[in-house]
Amino acid sequence: MEKALWQEDLSTLLIADTHFGKARHFRKGGIPIPENIHESDFALIAELIRTKKARKVVFLGDLFHSDWNTHWGVLEMFMKEFSQVGFELVKGNHDILREEIYSQSQLTVHHHPIQIGSFLLSHEPVNAVGLTNICGHLHPGIRLSGKGKQSLRFPCFYESEDRVVLPAFGRFTGTMEINNYGEGMAYAVVSKNLIPINLS
Repeated sequence: MEKALWQEDLSTLLIADTHFGKARHFRKGGIPIPENIHESDFALIAELIRTKKARKVVFLGDLFHSDWNTHWGVLEMFMKEFSQVGFELVKGNHDILREEIYSQSQLTVHHHPIQIGSFLLSHEPVNAVGLTNICGHLHPGIRLSGKGKQSLRFPCFYESEDRVVLPAFGRFTGTMEINNYGEGMAYAVVSKNLIPINLS
């Protein structure tokens, strides 16, 4: 569904690579990215929380893009709108804010992968003996071609025997094609539909 994974039995949304604050980070560097580029991501998360009645949202890393900027306050205000929801972060390589900033927020922060049921949740892919690793970081995408040599690239989920890689949730992130992932299944996210593609 969308670019998030819903765990029904845990009432938990899993979301990877939102990269909130990235637009303002670029603007500080003189690149004129629109300030409102993240609004649709917040709106979509809000819709998923409400429609699924989620009790928990776990961000699988790269929640906020690098250094602090004032967009962090927007993220905090968003989480406060859902005071009944537990927000957790499994830290990724871009989650580099000072610890006191995290501790003063609504987030529960994990510095290492965490196990929930039979799943090992991480930012980067890890070996999970006897468990299924659910992760992000790779921003998987797949190219779909038509009969006239035209093609489009879409974000996708990637599923193998022991791993599920989530697409980057953030609109302002981009994708990396999964050419070298090996056997498994890709699920291209096209609008609100998933198109299954066997990679074997």
